[in-house]
Amino acid sequence: LDLVALIVDGGHVFPSGRAILPQLQVKLVESGAIGSARNLVVRYGGIAPSTLDTMAISRQTSDPAGAPFTWAFPLLKDSSGPELHDGEAEFEIGTDKGGVLMERVTAFSPGRYAFLQTITGVSDPAISAWWQGNCKGPDAPPQAFLNQSLPIRNGISNYRIIVIIPEGCTTQRWRFNVLLAEGQDNTRIVLGSLAMERLP
Repeated sequence: LDLVALIVDGGHVFPSGRAILPQLQVKLVESGAIGSARNLVVRYGGIAPSTLDTMAISRQTSDPAGAPFTWAFPLLKDSSGPELHDGEAEFEIGTDKGGVLMERVTAFSPGRYAFLQTITGVSDPAISAWWQGNCKGPDAPPQAFLNQSLPIRNGISNYRIIVIIPEGCTTQRWRFNVLLAEGQDNTRIVLGSLAMERLP
């Protein structure tokens, strides 16, 4: 981590280093140095360790300083992002838009989990949505551990998805994708109550 010495002094990040640290954290994850990346996030990004092990949506779990362990919103990169309140994120998706709405990296232990969430359709639900989960790292299993479509309806829908993280999958990339139907005008959805429960 010699590069860290160039952007950190006495435990404080130089102003010019604040944009560089998240990029360094991403590179460390891609190289398999998960522990080093997490230490940087906690020590210099000001992110609580518990934030790295929860799927909940909040201002802290979507703080760019914690990338890639915090939620990012690629589809909204040209806007101010979603409205965050009480563990929920409200998204407005523009006409003819589609792609990765949310993504992040986690380091859950291999095993069987229940992935819980609620989705509220607050306008015409002519939209497709699905989760993708892939293992990351140089020695990660090549297979996806999650590829789950979710029907979007008007009103609140609760989902409980069984997820099995395989052995060797020490780092996971999660992506929530959306696609509007052709000709569909702007639509809004609310995603919330995200949680992972370890199962026997």
